[in-house]
Amino acid sequence: MENKIAKIINLSNNQKYMIMDQCNYDNKCYFFVSLLDENGNLTEKFSILEEIHQDNKTIVTIVKDQQLLDSLTNYFKNRIENDI
Repeated sequence: MENKIAKIINLSNNQKYMIMDQCNYDNKCYFFVSLLDENGNLTEKFSILEEIHQDNKTIVTIVKDQQLLDSLTNYFKNRIENDI
């Protein structure tokens, strides 16, 4: 898994996100991200994105499955708390 922490990604809806943390879970890559405002500044709007490799393309989608979202939220929260 390539380290993408602190990189900026653009979604197809033209929203830009800064990758704050990443993990592998169930053989898939997930990113904890902060939405960037129009000036490129971090906001307090956070999401978890899933990276999918399909047909030689990389697709990133927002995680919406509540059970998966809860598991990933707990994982990222524990990482943050242990780093403080």
